[in-house]
Amino acid sequence: MLLDVQATLASGRGVKDAFNKLGYQFSALSDIVKPISELRPLGDDIARAISPRGEVLDSASPVLVRIRSEIRIAHDRLVSRLNDILASSLGRLVVQEPIITIREGRYVLPIKAEMKGQLRGIVHDTSASGVTVFMEPLGTVELNNQWREAQIEERREIDRILRRLSSRVARLSQAIATNVECLATLDLALAKARLAQAIEATEPEILAFQSDDQPSVEATPAGQSCTEASVGAASCQEGCPPPYPRPSNGGTVTTAPIQSGAGVSKPLIRLLNARHPLLTGPVVPTTVEVGAGFSILVITGPNTGGKTVALKTAGLLTLMALAGLQVPADDGSEVSVVDGVYADIGDEQSIEQSLSTFSSHIGNIIDILKVAGRRSLVLLDELGAGTDPTEGSALARAILAYLLEKGISAIATTHFNELKAFAYTTPEVANASVEFDPETLTPTYKLLIGLPGRSNALAIAARLGLPEEIVANARDLLSPTQIQVENLLGAIQAERNEAELSRRAAEEKLAVTTKLEEDLRQKRAAIEAERAEAMEEARDEALAEAHDLLEQIRELSRAAQTSHVGARPLADVQHKAAAAEREVVKRLRRPASRPSSPDNEPVKPGDLVFVRHLRQLGEVVSDPDAKGEVEVQLGSFKVRVKSDNVEKRSRRSVRQGPPQAPHLGFGGAPTRDVPLQLDLRGRRADEVIPEVEQYLNDAYLSGLPYVRLIHGKGTGALRQVVREQLSNHPLVRSFSSAEDKDGGDGVTIAVLAL
Repeated sequence: MLLDVQATLASGRGVKDAFNKLGYQFSALSDIVKPISELRPLGDDIARAISPRGEVLDSASPVLVRIRSEIRIAHDRLVSRLNDILASSLGRLVVQEPIITIREGRYVLPIKAEMKGQLRGIVHDTSASGVTVFMEPLGTVELNNQWREAQIEERREIDRILRRLSSRVARLSQAIATNVECLATLDLALAKARLAQAIEATEPEILAFQSDDQPSVEATPAGQSCTEASVGAASCQEGCPPPYPRPSNGGTVTTAPIQSGAGVSKPLIRLLNARHPLLTGPVVPTTVEVGAGFSILVITGPNTGGKTVALKTAGLLTLMALAGLQVPADDGSEVSVVDGVYADIGDEQSIEQSLSTFSSHIGNIIDILKVAGRRSLVLLDELGAGTDPTEGSALARAILAYLLEKGISAIATTHFNELKAFAYTTPEVANASVEFDPETLTPTYKLLIGLPGRSNALAIAARLGLPEEIVANARDLLSPTQIQVENLLGAIQAERNEAELSRRAAEEKLAVTTKLEEDLRQKRAAIEAERAEAMEEARDEALAEAHDLLEQIRELSRAAQTSHVGARPLADVQHKAAAAEREVVKRLRRPASRPSSPDNEPVKPGDLVFVRHLRQLGEVVSDPDAKGEVEVQLGSFKVRVKSDNVEKRSRRSVRQGPPQAPHLGFGGAPTRDVPLQLDLRGRRADEVIPEVEQYLNDAYLSGLPYVRLIHGKGTGALRQVVREQLSNHPLVRSFSSAEDKDGGDGVTIAVLAL
């Protein structure tokens, strides 16, 4: 028992430690283990005192260590003395065989009966044949006494240790009981999870219903108060708003008033593709609904077609949901909080109690009607069976009418055609049938709500082997009206099956079409993106070539101005250079076509845009206002522009290089003659900063898209100064090292924020 306590405490500590580390991921389970008390001192003391095999260890107390040491010494002395006797000449003479044994808790020697007078001692036993007596030599009596006294003292010390530990367990019994309850609750939750995984279950939505005169109750976390949800009753504590008990399934309770004909609330059960958890192998799922427009469902159809299975599935899954278990059904299933599920299923006839099939069913129904209420679910199998069909049918209709008047939800199975008509003509009563394949003469086990079923008794009898002449004779005995009704039901079911097949085919085609449209849209977007990216790359290459050409033009202009040529040749050179520059600018300023957004997606805060009339890149900081204007951050300035005057840009394409041609400022005579690179090698840091500042300003005003700052590699100090200045400069959008062939880390290329 103490080992059980120690194991329980160790389990509690292990669980609590685990949830202390991972509890933030499992908040609901963490709440279960919070009340666990570690009680580490008690658990450690028990583990230190008792071994896993149930033996009291020496470490239990210092006194026990001393006593056991004395026992070993006394034992060794006793055995040594007996061995001496065996080895002596007297011993060899009188001993039957040279062994030491125990009789009545004392060590003795086997002595020959005729020689017992030769050895002084105490006889404790004799052999069955009488030829051997077991004697304790007088020389070992005191040693035996010492050994036995030490053993008695050991037993007393062990009793004292066990009493002390048991007393501590008794004092902490309340905390230990709490630990056991918490572990049991956690074990139950894990068992529920394993069951849900094994039967591929889902969590249904739990609904609490209300009548017109009751106030609405908001959705409430479930599983916090209710301690019971079973057939007949569900109790609720801790302020759970009556009369809506909360099932302990960890979900939510949602109120949804659905009124019956009597003006009171009734349960709703909507189980999608439900499967009975006890069925194995391939299982045909069934969808059962009660409460959404009707409170009584009448299921008809052939024997062995699955009517009773559907009935049991509805009841069992309802109870599973209210007991906090997930149910083997699809997502979206709903179960209301009922105060009881009452069933009359099976044949309970008894010779001893003089009960026929009919008497058994009626007795069960009487008991059900005494306790069922408007929040109950009643399941009736083969209602009205076991007696005259006419009277049984009338009685079945009367029972269903009574349930409907009292606002009690019910599911009933039957073979009576009158009940099919009753369900068809009575509001809030619906027909349902289990499908039967007329070609294979086998049931499909699918439940079809809204359509009455055929019994197909003759077809089933023929399939089971009844002689054909009997089946044919039975068909001849059917009334023309009955045959006509059966044929009509068969035709309706066939048309419904055909419509279902057509609907499924249309849904499949729609799904394929939708997927094709999505694939085409994605492919178009990918093509447009690739096209835009290719055009951006081409424009970037053209821009780079244009800047090289611009530098050559400027060099040519400077050379022409300093050379000794006449005015006419100089004018020709300047004229050709200006014409070349105008062509470059014209090509670079030609807007690139961009992919149109298929969804006309408006710009939003955080988007990178190009402001057309300002020819500047910026970031949107506000949504469009009533005038259709957005606020755009341009460097350190903010401007408001029309949404249709901005063009959305991808950040990746912008990072690849300048997106637009700048104003080059060379219209016959340059506005500023700023070179594309600045050589800083050999300068000091205090000289570099103002020079770089002036150079960047001049380059920006001249419209240069980027500049090259040559600082050399060296120790890297000059490079660090230059790049720190560039990182905080408002005119610099980005910077990076040049390619290896252009100087590598010895050159920094700065892209200006034009």
